[in-house]
Amino acid sequence: MAGTWALEDLLLFSPRVYWRLFALENEAVWPAQPLLLAAGALLVLCLLRGWRPTGRWLGPALALALGAAWLWAGWQFVALRYGTVNWAAPTLAWGFYAEGALLAALGLL
Repeated sequence: MAGTWALEDLLLFSPRVYWRLFALENEAVWPAQPLLLAAGALLVLCLLRGWRPTGRWLGPALALALGAAWLWAGWQFVALRYGTVNWAAPTLAWGFYAEGALLAALGLL
């Protein structure tokens, strides 16, 4: 049947390529994963014990850090890595940039 098609025909790349992008990114930033997991576990432990972040500097610092993370993810993964297999990814990265800038601006208020 020449006129039939499947949903898989619309994919720009195979699932294997997609998961390989994550593997390459994880290899590129390897030492960061254990440190970030430890920091996240420490934060969850503090929250479970009833500690709440206070202070004039902590809220803005967290917003700036989160904004930086969005900027990093947009540039490093979406634009550079995902952009190699998806033509729309560099445009999609601008959404990450906007989110990161808004979070950083929130931290500066």
